[in-house]
Amino acid sequence: MPHSKRPSFIKRKNHTGNPEPLGIERLEDRLMLSTVEIFAAGSTGQENLDLFIDGEFETTFFEVGGDVDSRQFQRFVFETDRALTPGNVGIGFGNDAFDSLTGFDRNLLVDRIVVDGVTVETEDPTTFGTGVFQNGTVVGPGNLQTEFLNINAIFTFADPVSGGDRVEFDALGTTGEEVVNLVVAGDTIASFGLTNPGQQETFSFETGRNDVGIEDVRIEFINDLVDAERGLDRNVLVSEFRVIDSETGQSQSARTTDANVINLGIYVEGQGITSGFGAGGFLAGNGFVEISEVPDPDSTTSLVPDLEFQESTGVFVSDPAIGPDNQVAAITFSGFVNVVGENGVPVSSFGNNGQVNLNTLLGPFTGFSNPDFDFSDVEFFDDGSLLVVGTVTESGFNGGQSVSSPVVAKLNADGTLDGNFSQGIVTGTFLQLIGFTSSVGLEATIDSQGRVVVLGLNRGAAQDSNLVVFRLNPDGGLDSSFGNNGNVFIAASSLGEGPFGQQVTTADPINVVVDESDNIIFGASFLGPEVRDTIAIGRLSGSDGSVDGSFGDNGFFVRSFEFRRFTPQFELGPSGVVIAANSSENPTVLFLDDAGTVTNEVLLVPSETIESQEVLLAGELRADDLVIDEFGNVLVVSEIFTNPSGPQGIVQRVLADGQVDIGFGSLGVDVTRAGEIALDSEGRLIVAGRDLFRLNIE
Repeated sequence: MPHSKRPSFIKRKNHTGNPEPLGIERLEDRLMLSTVEIFAAGSTGQENLDLFIDGEFETTFFEVGGDVDSRQFQRFVFETDRALTPGNVGIGFGNDAFDSLTGFDRNLLVDRIVVDGVTVETEDPTTFGTGVFQNGTVVGPGNLQTEFLNINAIFTFADPVSGGDRVEFDALGTTGEEVVNLVVAGDTIASFGLTNPGQQETFSFETGRNDVGIEDVRIEFINDLVDAERGLDRNVLVSEFRVIDSETGQSQSARTTDANVINLGIYVEGQGITSGFGAGGFLAGNGFVEISEVPDPDSTTSLVPDLEFQESTGVFVSDPAIGPDNQVAAITFSGFVNVVGENGVPVSSFGNNGQVNLNTLLGPFTGFSNPDFDFSDVEFFDDGSLLVVGTVTESGFNGGQSVSSPVVAKLNADGTLDGNFSQGIVTGTFLQLIGFTSSVGLEATIDSQGRVVVLGLNRGAAQDSNLVVFRLNPDGGLDSSFGNNGNVFIAASSLGEGPFGQQVTTADPINVVVDESDNIIFGASFLGPEVRDTIAIGRLSGSDGSVDGSFGDNGFFVRSFEFRRFTPQFELGPSGVVIAANSSENPTVLFLDDAGTVTNEVLLVPSETIESQEVLLAGELRADDLVIDEFGNVLVVSEIFTNPSGPQGIVQRVLADGQVDIGFGSLGVDVTRAGEIALDSEGRLIVAGRDLFRLNIE
């Protein structure tokens, strides 16, 4: 029974008939200019070998013998009065067959060809195959670095190239079936098959040219495939490419995260396959990476006010949340949640012309006779409904310790309470947040299953401060599978030796996020008599809330900074956690990998041009917030409090490879009004501070 997926595609012009014992075709009475020798073996002895010259069929050698297992090859000879080189030759296999009942399987192994004494191996990077059958699928076309033709296919050979400048590149294929082309100065000069799934491979090719520049090189992915039924998705990750000068040995290199390297095969949610500079070398579709141009030192990227967005006024206390159709939500100090559309105009269908008074809406449901709210976070669900979190304390409480309860509410897209979520509101009957003040900030996020994850603080005693992570099911009930009946408590003194073995008097939740597997990354800052400005970031298993010991040091990354008036912030990017904090009087950015290990630390030294832009800088510059774009580039906003007109912000960008982008703004610095920031799906910067406004990044 032949493979249905292995059609014969070779059209024959003629056959030589059964071959001589050595398969020699005799061409009598001619001047023999070239001799082609083929060394091959068949798996069954029934395989036929087809010879092509310049793409045209010449002859077939029947019933190829030899022994595949012991690599004993039969030698076939073809003589012609034409002058040939290996680049003229193709070897095909045209009678593939497979019987699943008996296991009968024809395959042809082609070891090498020799043309007038010049040998080319079939597995050489220059040999191109139209396909092989591996791991249940047809792989190719491309340089597959294999000697086997186990489907009807053809090998074509290239003339050996030696000398000249050498091109190297490092790449990884996700399936081991990916094919990439090496293009130099617009010419495809070699193809390479990635055969080790999930492992980086280094490829090297001598171009035969002596004038190759790094800007001439393109690495091109050519056989993208997504097969949902088999869970197959071909992708290529190119990390770096190099040119080595044949005369001097000097090397030029480019990383795919460099600002002048363009990627024409990245996948962006909602946009599909698109392009971007400095975006890294992950090719999710057919595309390429190359240096597009040498950056113009006078060319900059700046923050430009978006005049299509209507600003709104009010002191906003929460990070702006981005919802469906780029709606924006934020909470004000006075307890109003505002929702505006993509154009900044209040969404009229939400509450009272885009605004809901949370004090009025939630007050009757809390169990407090005179509730005093402190709202700290707002998030969008996928359907446009809203999650609001904060704390509630009895109003007018004086002296002693105040008792604050967490408040978690879900609002429909029209601003009413969602009755399917525990009648719309969950208060802290399961957890009392005991603090010295009524203000205990909470941070929240929503995982892929619609569960609500909240980070808070339980100040039970001055000697310690317990971080609390609790999770609610989509209906608002505590998730009993998570931690201790929905709660995970972590004492600060248990986070490690050194500062956390000492008394902690102040702790502040910073952020909580979930990764693609719904694992929970959370963080808080700590102070105490012997604890100085320390951040701890931990990771919990999304399945049961247990501490993930593979992250950081036994589940936690711990580092001391200089907070002063600002606490550090962190977000989860494509490669791991990114932290913005203060160190040595300047903002600092730390890149962590998935294991919670620091891979890069960048000190953002402000440019002296800040003063030329009439921003008074007197040592009060502190990192306040950060966002990470889809390429892993980091925007950090820092506040300056010495400006007489009020808090001013400067924005700096760190590229995904850890390099400060000096082409951003003026020598790496741009100026805006201060506030919390977010990026919408179009990559525009939303700022919520004294006002809510939008900036384009151009």
